[in-house]
Amino acid sequence: MVEISSKRIDEEKERKVHNEGFSLVELMVVMAILAILASIAVPIYEGYSERAAKQVCNVNCLQVERIYHIYLLMENKEHTNNVFDEFIQNYEETICPDNGDIKYVNGKVRCMLHSEDEANGNNDDGSVPFYK
Repeated sequence: MVEISSKRIDEEKERKVHNEGFSLVELMVVMAILAILASIAVPIYEGYSERAAKQVCNVNCLQVERIYHIYLLMENKEHTNNVFDEFIQNYEETICPDNGDIKYVNGKVRCMLHSEDEANGNNDDGSVPFYK
């Protein structure tokens, strides 16, 4: 019985000797791998957040456009820049998450930061932009 207990004590001593933890090199390798993964993930996330803000703004502009048209019909008013500016001031919700300038251009409500049409001067048909 004494031999069995001394063997167990020797085994426990050996286990404790080999349980040293991580070396500095192993920790540095893990930190380097995490840094590489973070450098890949952060730009991708920024792209998603920019696209999401743009989509939210465009959807909000469409909603405001519909509400504005209903407002003009209900109040029996015609569109002018002053009427639209007054409407936007009374509209209590945030339209653009990036606080872009909201304008009424060619019968549509557009954000000057996120709009992809002629309001920003971006024409996809390759023609030269001109103003009437």
